Amino acid sequence: MASRTSYFWNSRDRDRVYDAASFEDWLMPFFTTGVFNGCFSVSANDNMSVTLVGGPLEVNNQRCGFVNIGGKVMKQVGEEVFDVPTASGNLSRIDRVVLRCDRISRDLYPLYVVGNFSNNPAPPPLVREHGIYDLSVCQVHVDPGVIKITQDKIQDERMDPDVCGWVAATVDEIDFSQITAQFDAFFSMYSEMISEQYQIYLALIDGKVDDAQDAYNAFVDRMNSYEVTAQAEFEAWVASLKDILDEEVAGHLQLEIEELQAHVPVANIGTVDCSHVTDQKFPVCIIGAAEWAFGFGGAGLGPFGGTNLSTVQAGYEYDGAGSISVTVPQAFAAFTNSAPVGENQFSFYPDDTTINTTTLLLQVQN
Repeated sequence: MASRTSYFWNSRDRDRVYDAASFEDWLMPFFTTGVFNGCFSVSANDNMSVTLVGGPLEVNNQRCGFVNIGGKVMKQVGEEVFDVPTASGNLSRIDRVVLRCDRISRDLYPLYVVGNFSNNPAPPPLVREHGIYDLSVCQVHVDPGVIKITQDKIQDERMDPDVCGWVAATVDEIDFSQITAQFDAFFSMYSEMISEQYQIYLALIDGKVDDAQDAYNAFVDRMNSYEVTAQAEFEAWVASLKDILDEEVAGHLQLEIEELQAHVPVANIGTVDCSHVTDQKFPVCIIGAAEWAFGFGGAGLGPFGGTNLSTVQAGYEYDGAGSISVTVPQAFAAFTNSAPVGENQFSFYPDDTTINTTTLLLQVQN
C-alpha cells in the first residue's frame, strides 16, 4: 500500500509535527544539489594557501554564498582560508576543496582534502556514503618543490554535475519519456498493421498489372483484326463501285469535272492601270459581245450590258496603287490585249478580235 506525506499544515493539539527531514522533502522537488550561481569560488593567495569565497551576495559587507545538498542548505558569510600542506621535492599531489554534508554530525561545512604524492597523481575520491555527501568545488595541483600556489594550478569543478554542479530548478524541461513509450508502443502496433495492409495492397496491384497487360494485349489483337477486316471491306466497296459505274456514267462524270475545271480562273491575261479612277472600289469583270454578254465574276459578280448574261469565274488582284491584275479561265487565255473604253472600263480581247467577237470588259466601280 502506498504511503503519502503532504506539507505544511497547521497543528491541532500537535497532530501535525514537522522536523528537518520534512523540510528536506519539501525542498527536494524544487532544487537540484549543487552550489548556487557564483558561490564558493577558490582563489590563490600567492603563497601556500587558497581562499574559499562565499558568493556574490553581501551580508554586513561580507560576501555570502549558499549550497544545497539533498535539501540541506548551508549559508556561508565571509571567506575561508585553507593552508596547503608542503609540497614534495620530487612527487606531485592533487588536493581538493569540498563542501561536506555530514548527517551524523548534523552539519554542512567546507573542507580541504589532501591527496597522495605520486608521479601520476589523482584527486582524492569524494565521500558519498554513511551519511556523508561531498561536493568538490575545485582541485588544487601541487607540483614538486613549489613554495606557492598560483591561480593556474586551481581547477574549478563547480560546473561538473558529476562532482558538484550548479543549483537549478528541477523542472528544466518536460519529461516526455512516458508519453514517448506509449507512442512507441502505439506506433509499433500500427506499423505492423500498416505493413500487413501494404503487402496486401502490393499483391492486389500486382494482380491488376497482370489484368491490365492482358486487357492491352486483347485490345491490340482486336485492332489488328479490325485493320484486316476494314481493309477487306474497303476493297469490296471499291469493287462494287466499279460494277456500278459503267463507262457511260464514268464518261459523264469526267465531262462534268472538265466543265468545272473550265471555269477555274487560272490564266493571267494582263494588268490595267486604274490609278486615274477616283474613289476606287472592288471592280466587276464582265464578258460582253455586240448581241450578247456574260457576267464575269470572282473579283465581283454582276451583269453588265447586252442580254443573255451568264457568269464566268474570274479573279483579280489589286495592288493598292491603282493597278489590277486579271485572271480568267483557260478558255480566255488569249485575251491578252487591253484598252480603256471609258473612264472606268477596260476591254480585254485576243489578237484576231473583230467587232462581233467576244470581249472581256473590266469595270471599276466608283
